[in-house]
Amino acid sequence: MAGDLRTARALLLGTGAHAGSSGLPDIPAIGTTLADLKAALHERCGLAPGAVQVALDPATPLEMGEALAAFTEAGEGGPLIVYYAGHGLLSRTGSLYLATAAADPRRNRLEHTALPYAVLRRYLLDAAGPVVVLLDCCFSGRAVSAMADPEDEVAALAEIGGGYVMTSAGGNEVALAPEGRGTRRSRARCWACWSMATRTGRAI
Repeated sequence: MAGDLRTARALLLGTGAHAGSSGLPDIPAIGTTLADLKAALHERCGLAPGAVQVALDPATPLEMGEALAAFTEAGEGGPLIVYYAGHGLLSRTGSLYLATAAADPRRNRLEHTALPYAVLRRYLLDAAGPVVVLLDCCFSGRAVSAMADPEDEVAALAEIGGGYVMTSAGGNEVALAPEGRGTRRSRARCWACWSMATRTGRAI
């Protein structure tokens, strides 16, 4: 994916607010994280004005899916960047789901209240240009602000032709976001991954 980024486009997805009944803790820093990452993509990566879209706190999987579909269907042929920050939730079968504002991790609730990562992957398979997916997501039910995602699940779903999938933690690790520093660390981590991919042209 090395080369000219002037034709690149980005979709920044993030869910930081949840209904109290869901049991999911809010992540207040996500709105600022998306704004900071948008600025970094414009100022440091050179993406054109209007090339970065932000979808903060999509209410339902339908709303998140529509944002993703519209983004991938634009069909301009340049590199695509998709970033997600929020809770990463696991189904009973081990599949990864991306939390929306309506997400509910309870039994028989998750599959219709969060977006399957497999859907995101499928929508990107037909992209004309190269793709970078950045996942900065956490497991449900944690009492502290611990960000992680299941390495094996992501690896199994990461077979996007010409694509890079970058995650915030390994399968047995948590990437902690201490209060007051989460936004800075998230932005720095994403920028480092993106820089390496675009400058070396290699998956990492």
